Amino acid sequence: MISKKIKVKDRYFIEIPADIANQLSDELEIYSIKKGIAVITDYNSPKEKEDKNKITKIRKSNKLTAEEIDVLKKIGKIKFKERSPKHVNKIMTNKEKEILLSLIQKGIVSIYKGKHYAEIGGVYNIKDAIYPKVYSKNTSNLHIPDYLVINDQYSAKKFSSEYEHLIKRGKLIGIRGFDRKYYAVSKTFFDKYSGKIISTIRKSPMTPEQLSEKLSIPLGACTAVLLLLAEHGEVYQGIDKRFHIA
Repeated sequence: MISKKIKVKDRYFIEIPADIANQLSDELEIYSIKKGIAVITDYNSPKEKEDKNKITKIRKSNKLTAEEIDVLKKIGKIKFKERSPKHVNKIMTNKEKEILLSLIQKGIVSIYKGKHYAEIGGVYNIKDAIYPKVYSKNTSNLHIPDYLVINDQYSAKKFSSEYEHLIKRGKLIGIRGFDRKYYAVSKTFFDKYSGKIISTIRKSPMTPEQLSEKLSIPLGACTAVLLLLAEHGEVYQGIDKRFHIA
């Protein structure tokens, strides 16, 4: 049917046919899909509640059990290039494999398939925001992650507190990006890849995405190193988003 938009003072109303209105509750949500197209949904419909419950479950899925933390630590101790599913499955118990599958379903662990890892089926990559929950400053043999990307200020402050002693010792280096995310990279990782990144963009300026693909470095790690190099005055980012030698 064709309905009309009615303006009363500064408010707008839409007429809904009785047979449709009788199927709806009093609370409706309107979503703008694109210019000229909008969708009206019943806020209290079973489907809406089901979707909201799914979102809540996904948010809660980042809460880790002690067993999940142990599996993540086990993966974290393996060199990134050696974290292929085939290799990791060989050193995991059946119980650990079940936990790993659950972590993948939650989105906490993913398989990174860069150009150099395609032949081995990719490598396991741990979600950046999870690292602060896995490693605590009270752990005597604290693992130093290669890199972290932190999306909000609260998590960044928590990270700074938990890793304060490593940051002060220069084992971890942090910087805030123009995208308002916080990046941290281990001194070991920075020393290993900064020279490779500089020599690569000296030949041809590249975006972080291009460098990540060429050197088979996760994008977050590549961005962290580039931002630190830029802070040191060794590179700069042009308006084309490519990094150049300063």
